[in-house]
Amino acid sequence: MLRRASVVLLGALLAAPAARAQSFGFEVEGGYFDMTGAKDSAKAVFDGSSGGFIFGGAVRMGLGRSFGLSLGARYFSKEGQRVFVATPGGEVFPLGHPLKIKTIPYALVGTYRILPDSKLVPYVGAGIGITSFKEETTVGGVTENDSSSKFSFHALGGVELAGGPVGFGLELRWFTAPDSVGIAGVSAVYGEKDVGGFSLSAKVIFGGRHK
Repeated sequence: MLRRASVVLLGALLAAPAARAQSFGFEVEGGYFDMTGAKDSAKAVFDGSSGGFIFGGAVRMGLGRSFGLSLGARYFSKEGQRVFVATPGGEVFPLGHPLKIKTIPYALVGTYRILPDSKLVPYVGAGIGITSFKEETTVGGVTENDSSSKFSFHALGGVELAGGPVGFGLELRWFTAPDSVGIAGVSAVYGEKDVGGFSLSAKVIFGGRHK
């Protein structure tokens, strides 16, 4: 799917009618992610926490004054332990077996700048992608891995400070990955199937200016 997304982005570059109006660049970001799609499951295995630090990056392209495209990925990893829960809302019993969760959402996103001529530019966007999910656990010295990739949808909004060779931004993003692999078995108890959620991140932008 990531290859398909890359082909779509390349096709958009080649098909754009005014090549001189395009502007390429890249961005790096870091922030906080909350796994709201499986919040109770995450809290159970992560000792009361449902999120943590994320970082990522993207290549981006400005298409005229208002529209843009980006292709990027974000990385989230957190360590906890396997637990036993009999019923939703029931007591959580730690089992002492180390557990590590990793998610990497890849996304092709289109954006629209609401005030393109302002120095502080608000924007909204939406996109599609693939979310890679990996669950690693160790029981009795034996490590087992369970991984999958699911189609995902993304929606976002933020502001960027324009001007100069380097820009800065703040972005709120939500994504959903329906029917993702459950978190260490407890997601079946809570009836949660989605490892998506909300994130708030700060960005440093190099190039990719709109014209």
